Amino acid sequence: MKKVLIADHNGTCLPELEGLLEEEGIVVVPTQNGRDALAAARRDPPDLIVTDTLMPVMDGFTLCWQWKSDDRLKKIPLVFYADVTTASRYEEFTRSLGADRFIVKPQHPSLLLDMLQEAWRDREGTHHGISSSIDDEGEFLRRHNAFLTGTLAENFRHLEQAQRHAETAEEQYRLCFYNANDVFVFIDNKFTVLSVSPSVEWRLGYRPDDFRGRSIADVAHILTPESLQQALSDIGMMFTGKRVPLSVYEFITREGEHRFGEVSGSLIMRDGEIDGIICIIRDITDRRRVEDALTRSEEKFRKIFYTSPDAVSVSRLEDGMFVSINPGFTRLTGYTEDDIIGVTSLAYNIWNDSDDRQRLVDALVRDGSVSNFEATFRIQGGAIRHGLMSVSVINLDGVPHILNITRDITDRKEAQDALRESERKYRLLADNANDIIFVLDMELNYTYISPSVRSLRGYDPEEVLTQPVLETLTPASRQHAQETLTDVMNLERAGQRQFSRTLQLETLKRDGTTVQTEVKLTFIRGKNQEPVGILGVTRDITERIEAEERLKDTLELLRKAVGATIQVLGTAVESRDPYTAGHQRRVADLARAIATEMGLPQEQIDAIRMAGAIHDIGKLSIPSELLAKPTKLTDTEFSLIKQHPEKGYDMVKNVESPWPLAEIIYQHHERMDGSGYPRKLAGEEILMEARILAVADVVEAMASHRPYRPTLGPEAALDEITSYRGTRYDADAVDACIRLFRIKGYELG
Repeated sequence: MKKVLIADHNGTCLPELEGLLEEEGIVVVPTQNGRDALAAARRDPPDLIVTDTLMPVMDGFTLCWQWKSDDRLKKIPLVFYADVTTASRYEEFTRSLGADRFIVKPQHPSLLLDMLQEAWRDREGTHHGISSSIDDEGEFLRRHNAFLTGTLAENFRHLEQAQRHAETAEEQYRLCFYNANDVFVFIDNKFTVLSVSPSVEWRLGYRPDDFRGRSIADVAHILTPESLQQALSDIGMMFTGKRVPLSVYEFITREGEHRFGEVSGSLIMRDGEIDGIICIIRDITDRRRVEDALTRSEEKFRKIFYTSPDAVSVSRLEDGMFVSINPGFTRLTGYTEDDIIGVTSLAYNIWNDSDDRQRLVDALVRDGSVSNFEATFRIQGGAIRHGLMSVSVINLDGVPHILNITRDITDRKEAQDALRESERKYRLLADNANDIIFVLDMELNYTYISPSVRSLRGYDPEEVLTQPVLETLTPASRQHAQETLTDVMNLERAGQRQFSRTLQLETLKRDGTTVQTEVKLTFIRGKNQEPVGILGVTRDITERIEAEERLKDTLELLRKAVGATIQVLGTAVESRDPYTAGHQRRVADLARAIATEMGLPQEQIDAIRMAGAIHDIGKLSIPSELLAKPTKLTDTEFSLIKQHPEKGYDMVKNVESPWPLAEIIYQHHERMDGSGYPRKLAGEEILMEARILAVADVVEAMASHRPYRPTLGPEAALDEITSYRGTRYDADAVDACIRLFRIKGYELG
């Protein structure tokens, strides 16, 4: 049975294609973007992929280029199916990326199916895929950016036409400009900045207005002197018609932080003349840091690999062929690199019991890593040695390999009796753990600490054994530990014998710096269950804390981006209807006050405020003469007005945010008894945010002037919601609203 993978972020392809293909007995695998599609294909390659063009995370163009650059996937046909205005540009560009077809929506189902089957037949007839004509990633990025900037320039030149077709053009513009992670900068031919995308605020800390209308010289402070000279040179070359490769500039944020940006630029032509340039700035600071960290990590691994006293080897999982060994391997086995590289372990009969290798491979396939795996092996000359192995699977160029660290335990195995064997295994486990394992007596003196203290604190275990345990902590952590131990001992004296505590403590290192750690403490008990010592495990949690902070920063940036988008959308709605100017703001303020009065969590309060600020965005699709009509609407006219919740939902549903903004907008005219519109939802089917917004919307509307009637006043509005409390309107929301106005003196702003 054939399988088709679909990449479509807004669901416009899925309903049409799923029904069509499933009728033909074809399995359909839907994904939301290019990255997800690529991952799904690499897990389970399809027979054909159909993709949209513009998608978040990874667009269809990047998906196509990576698809045709992947040896496993490039033979699989890739077809674009998209709604575009200038098909020739898209077809030419996607063909250069290696696409097999570019099909413009909409198509008759039978014709569309014929086109897809033709792509299959072409693939089966040639037995090879269409390759991309672009081999270099930098060239792809340049042409990809040039294509997107060309699309943006075309949108700017046809702004009036785009406004008449707002639902289509605004979506493209928003995807390419307002929702872009990269920073877009438009400069005219007089070196004046015309426009900067909102992403500049969370990338560099500046607002777009800080640049708009200013010359390049006036904003030179955002670049280091060296990068400024490079930028001026690049811009000059572009205005002379010369091609400028991707450049990396060092930017200075408003807070003075230095960040690196990869910049590409393209000319904007009008009537054969240079009208300006568009630059795209991609923040690569994190990438640079990751690359630097990777380089340091690789160097660290190389040092560990070649200086480790243990035998370290890398061999192919499939057949055990060695590809790398360290000097420790040679010392242990007697085999040198010349002897072993390119040869399998079975060829030298290294495994004393071949079943041991199969057990190891089975465990690796099942779990990905194996620790403390004991086996006997044969060294050069035929002698048998005992090894303790820590093994994991690593991928080298897409091929699974085994990283094996083997410690020779032959002497220990021969010398110790059963009791000492057990004790030494325990100590070996502690000595090789990444965490620090330690034991304290009841006077808080160290009696044992694992060697991993060297990597975490920089001390040898022998040095730590002489240190007072509380002196290894910062003052604040020392106090926290003392208070915890005091509480635990009091509980112990009271007969509560369940001591096990996990503390977050800041630990001192040899070089004077500190490290954030998580310490788990447990009593060691004697025969009579009395505490005779304390067993502790210390773990470095620095990376976890840093990751949590980065996540908080990312969420805050997302909040700011969504807030800016909401403000722009709200202004767009009110600019078309002067009679309801300020309506959305007042509804948002009242709804937020109601939610606060009800004691809802801050996340819900923020969602209500954001949704309230654009709850009538769907009125952008309503003729302005209906919005301002001074007489009563006809049934037909009112039916158009009633479409605005659904229209608003369609406009906002693809805007990424932490809140269900689109659904709240969709439901704000629903009523608890099912008498609302557009979906006749009732009771718990309606989000609490939408119920609160409905009450605020009714109160503000009745208390404000309208084209077809004067204001009815706040009391009439409060009487309305009181009369239908629990039927049309949520009882808790109504009660909170009444308290605000009649007890707390709330007034509409």
